[in-house]
Amino acid sequence: MRDAEGFLARAGDLDVYAADAVLELRGLHRGTEIRRALEGWSGDQGGARVEIHRALVSASDDSLVDDWERVVDGRLESKGIEYWRFNPDGQVYEHRIYGHRAVQPGPSLRDRVRLALAHPAAGLALLRRRRSD
Repeated sequence: MRDAEGFLARAGDLDVYAADAVLELRGLHRGTEIRRALEGWSGDQGGARVEIHRALVSASDDSLVDDWERVVDGRLESKGIEYWRFNPDGQVYEHRIYGHRAVQPGPSLRDRVRLALAHPAAGLALLRRRRSD
């Protein structure tokens, strides 16, 4: 991969995939399924604005790894890691996206209270950590 940062800047473009590509994102997808899966993950949902932020972790001649964050209406919703494998023509033939919900509360008191009510142990641990920092 010669221009990994450039690739990540246009990673949402569907023309980067080879005809026989496979995407792993909440299941395996091929062909036209790739478009639907990616649009469901990165597209606007019910009027909410969705942004995917990526940061390069590693790149070689035929692969790329990045950290990603999915931000919905300005709030971090989930994050993870993804890797891309490229064929000799530079097209993606394998793309796997792994992630989890972002459980760190936002800066507002409301966000911290919501976390504490939904996940008491995690909320208490975060409160203790913030007080010790």
